[in-house]
Amino acid sequence: HGAPRRVVAARPGRAVCLTKHTRPGESARAHASAEERNLGRRAALIRRLVPAGAVTCVVALFNRFPLTYFDSGRYLTNAYAFAHLAAPPPNHGAFPNPFFYRPISYSLLLTPFAFPVTLWILPLVQGILVAFTVDLALRCADVSLSTAEFLLLFAALAAGTSLPWFTGQVMPDFFTSLVILLVFVALWDTDKLERWERLAAGGLLALGLASHLSHLPLYVALVGAGLVLRRLSLPVPLPLRTLAT
Repeated sequence: HGAPRRVVAARPGRAVCLTKHTRPGESARAHASAEERNLGRRAALIRRLVPAGAVTCVVALFNRFPLTYFDSGRYLTNAYAFAHLAAPPPNHGAFPNPFFYRPISYSLLLTPFAFPVTLWILPLVQGILVAFTVDLALRCADVSLSTAEFLLLFAALAAGTSLPWFTGQVMPDFFTSLVILLVFVALWDTDKLERWERLAAGGLLALGLASHLSHLPLYVALVGAGLVLRRLSLPVPLPLRTLAT
């Protein structure tokens, strides 16, 4: 027999306690059904994010190569060294510290793309990271968009903003907008996201903070202002653990 469940049935003048037994496979089927729903949601999320990320590649595609800047070569040199399990060459000049000048954290992200063929995938991956972050922020703001509406939003961003110029470039500057949105997610996520999404958002925020010198003071300022705004708009206290996740 399955696990018994107690059911109280009311009758005139008294209450009768009954015991109901669940069928042996009932809990297993419920667990399997929940797993199928989770897989379905994640598959739908992939079908939503990949096309949105592809839309942001329009400038890189027009250029026929990812956009580069003066610093791009250094980031790729470090990534190439990491890909071959070698130490990156030392920095020369006024800022020899690799964690201060052209931080190596972005080079770690570039490591799988530090080859002539895989480098072409970088704009798509950076676009998908942007799409993932925007999707989280919209859900935390209680804005529900269908997949078609979400793709139209990214088409408008690609046509009317500088987004494809940043996601198509071999530079960590695209993380700036992600840091802003991820701070909002951390402050306004009231159990709207799954655990894996919170962990992914926290890891992405940590990578963004470590990838550019300006992001840490920006983060501090945004958290300070966001805590005040959240306290004024939402009476529920914010658990401090959310700022770390």
